[in-house]
Amino acid sequence: MFSDLSGYTAMNEKLDPEEVERIMSRLKSDAVGIVEKHGGIVNQFAGDEVLALFGIPTAHEDDPRRAVRAALEVHSLARGLSSEVEDRIGRPLRMHTGINTGLVVTHLRDDRDGRYGITGDAVNLAARIVNLAGADEILVSAETHRPIAPFFRTEELEPVAVKGKALPVISYRILGESQVKTRFEAAEARGFTPYIGRESELAALQAELEKAIAGQGRLVNVVGEAGLGKTRLLYEFRHSLHREKITVLQGRCQAEGGATPYLPFTDALRRGLDLQDDETAEQRQEKTVAGVKAIDPELEQYLPFYLHLLSIPSEQHALPPDLTGEALRAKLQMALAAIVIRNAERQPMVLILEDWHWADGGSEAALNYLIGLIGAHPLLVVLSHRPDYKGAWSGATRHTSLPLTALTAERSAAIAGAVLGAERLPEGLGELIHERTGGNPFFIEEMCRHLLEDGTVLVNDGQAAITRSLETLSLPNTVQAVIRSRLDRLDEGHREVLRVASVIGREFGGGVLERAHGGGVQLGPVLEALKGQDLVQQVRVLPEGTYLFRHILTQVVVYETLLHRRRRALHGLVGRALEALYAERLEEHYEALAHQFQNSDDAEKAIHYLELAGDKAAGYFSLVEARKLYKGALDLVDALPSEERPDGQRIALSLKWVSVSFYSPSAEHVETLMTSLKYAERLGDPVQKVRITYWLGRMFYYLGNFAKARPFFESCLKSAEKFDDEEIYGLSYNIMGRMFLFDGEAAKGIAYLEKGIPMMERLNNKVEVGHSAGYLGMMYGFVGDFENGAKNFRTALSLAAEGSDVNRQAATLAYEAGVHVFRGDWGKCIATSDRCIELSGSKIGNSMMEAIATAVKGHAIFMLGDQKQGEELTRKGIRSIESIGAKISLSMWYSQLAEMLCLIGKADEGEAFAAQALDLAPYGERWGASVAYLALAMAAGKRKRPAWKKVDQNMRESFRQAEAMHAQPFTAVSHFRYAELLQQKGDLAAAREQIAKASALFRDMGMTWWLGQAEKLKAEVGKG
Repeated sequence: MFSDLSGYTAMNEKLDPEEVERIMSRLKSDAVGIVEKHGGIVNQFAGDEVLALFGIPTAHEDDPRRAVRAALEVHSLARGLSSEVEDRIGRPLRMHTGINTGLVVTHLRDDRDGRYGITGDAVNLAARIVNLAGADEILVSAETHRPIAPFFRTEELEPVAVKGKALPVISYRILGESQVKTRFEAAEARGFTPYIGRESELAALQAELEKAIAGQGRLVNVVGEAGLGKTRLLYEFRHSLHREKITVLQGRCQAEGGATPYLPFTDALRRGLDLQDDETAEQRQEKTVAGVKAIDPELEQYLPFYLHLLSIPSEQHALPPDLTGEALRAKLQMALAAIVIRNAERQPMVLILEDWHWADGGSEAALNYLIGLIGAHPLLVVLSHRPDYKGAWSGATRHTSLPLTALTAERSAAIAGAVLGAERLPEGLGELIHERTGGNPFFIEEMCRHLLEDGTVLVNDGQAAITRSLETLSLPNTVQAVIRSRLDRLDEGHREVLRVASVIGREFGGGVLERAHGGGVQLGPVLEALKGQDLVQQVRVLPEGTYLFRHILTQVVVYETLLHRRRRALHGLVGRALEALYAERLEEHYEALAHQFQNSDDAEKAIHYLELAGDKAAGYFSLVEARKLYKGALDLVDALPSEERPDGQRIALSLKWVSVSFYSPSAEHVETLMTSLKYAERLGDPVQKVRITYWLGRMFYYLGNFAKARPFFESCLKSAEKFDDEEIYGLSYNIMGRMFLFDGEAAKGIAYLEKGIPMMERLNNKVEVGHSAGYLGMMYGFVGDFENGAKNFRTALSLAAEGSDVNRQAATLAYEAGVHVFRGDWGKCIATSDRCIELSGSKIGNSMMEAIATAVKGHAIFMLGDQKQGEELTRKGIRSIESIGAKISLSMWYSQLAEMLCLIGKADEGEAFAAQALDLAPYGERWGASVAYLALAMAAGKRKRPAWKKVDQNMRESFRQAEAMHAQPFTAVSHFRYAELLQQKGDLAAAREQIAKASALFRDMGMTWWLGQAEKLKAEVGKG
């Protein structure tokens, strides 16, 4: 991969040399990180050129794909840097990249830096291609295009003569990633060829259903690559059921619907309640209310949530106005679980959710919640997904995985015979088809249709014959090529209808198709013809004909035949068709409208609908989807010429984006806010400046860099007081209070929270009150005031329960479990941790709280005597926290693990973890410092030749840190551990003095377990 930077020369001429060096250094450093993340290496920098290699020294089967993805990210990086310098150099900063695939000769040129000398035609061609690329273009050779074609949207360019090549070179422009995410796309209905090869899997589903009917709820996930028959298996299973005795509810995820909150569940609700597109909002509301009550009158309490999910406005059944965020998400989960469970209580039920690998975050959480309830009900939940998807429920009880594998050669031949309509195949043909398709049923069907349509196979009286010898028979290498060749045999009118349909999506309605197509063709006969050729199938007749591409790869191949300009024009036509058809209920279609206009040339409408769809997702607390949508709108605004850019809208979008990003902060969020801050200053908008400043502090807080966060919050406090903004004032006080805990100043944190919480109470912000009360409980526990700590935990849990906020309940339990560790209440710690883990893992998927609870539970188990299991659990929890990328709280868990390791003789490793804890201090993460120095003292004393001078030095620092933080429990434990070390040293008088100090503190704080340990140690020292 060659990447070159245009604009570098102008930058050199117009910027200070030091600033040029800073920008280039940043670009190079970040580019290296991007390339390495995708498995490549940056082999060299030459001025403004980057040469990256993939497949050297380690090859991957998808190296071309990795190279293109890395190039897309590097280009995005350059565009971001451009915004900093474009105004000053008068031109944008842009990359242009060329990628080629082929054999190269390499030798390791320098053992120290891992650089390679490379030669070969593949290298030369890549260098030629980069010269053909325009600003911000990524071009790939035909050799690279072949393996990456399914995964990226590309545009073939005109052949160009290049030096050293006898024939013109064809290259392809990368337009972006496609919807294809794995080797093959997900398969759905195969048609009605005889069902061959999956009899055992069908029997397995029937067996699981029998268990469910007996009252043992079951979860089955059907796993397989695209085309292996997941949908056909579920179709056969569904149609084998007695519908009068078993309720079947079915929903499907969609690739283009990944940003639609709860899409598979709302799809299932619409089908189950028989809601039609041509019905008015009033009709759909009446039908929903009647249908829900018919299932169970007690479900009426959830009607506001069902109507909200279905985007049906209702004054009579409106959502509570104060129900937002995590509390709303918890209620939606409860509502969805309730309607499924009540259905199952009426009669046994099967819930089928297809293509789960495309599920949104809200649906994931709702499923996890439902799984926790199915055990005692006659309910079978069946998911279908690809192998690369890993569910949080994979280790759940009552769960069975049903993998689909490739068919045998014998069964492949049987399917081929059924598709060809032949009782017998010519010798060798079945084996050849099996070899070329890998036993994939969909590929077998497509290959056989290709053979029939191009005349290679003729069938007479059930006997197939080939018109050429097997030796000269050339089958297409990929199913994409098969589909493309079939499309080429259609007349132009049929192809054009398919092109428009491919832009609409996998499923398309006749009304939208007709409006976007623009007339001139009788669509009915064309669609019938396409159905007859097994390219599309009709899935609904009323209120209008609705159709489905028989396989998503068909849609992708048709879509990719469109020229870039034509494609964008069609997206605009489809978007306007959706606006016209659904003018009365656009909210239901915000995601589809955003998708269509985002891929069109109408940036204004794209930004509008992306923002509305983001608001909708944020309203569901579907944060992943909201982030994606707001970021899409932001990117489009930033791409507008400066004179056309709506700076106010840009500021609003950036604030919306960061407000849903507190679980995934990044440097990009900070950069975006800093840019918005400049716009707010230019607009002279002091209110927006305060809000941007607040969120800058929040981002640094979530990144664990409290030193950088604090000045922003201090600025907020001054500004909020000036503008009488009590919300920002109270929020800033609360979050600064939380920071003081991790910064080792719990007493100051308590003072801040005691001031901030009443402000939030006056504003009736119960979520913030509950959140901060949980932190306040932890702070009181940290300083040894366990009574006030328990009081605040009760407040936090009560508010979380009142708002059905399971996430906040889990967080509070994690904090409470930590305080039980501080106090030495090991049994309570384990019980509280288990409650947190149950809520976090099975109900809401909050991996951070589950990780913290796992770590503290491990500590408790260790202290009760099971040192092996305790150590394993603590390490597991810490690894999980690290994997999330969080720094908050790590210093404490590193320190406590260090203490545990020293107790079991692993002094070197204990010392290393203590050092890691102290390394976090520059970020403002100091609350584990006292324990870290204690562990260092223990490590020095546990060696074969104890370093008593180091023991004393580190103990003095441990006491100093604990005193500075007012951390009485840690002071007490440090006195106890010091006494143990002094006993080992033989200084019994000093040991008795330390025991006396520890015992007094243990007694004052009610730390009964520790007091008992001190009494035992006192007796041992007395004997000495």
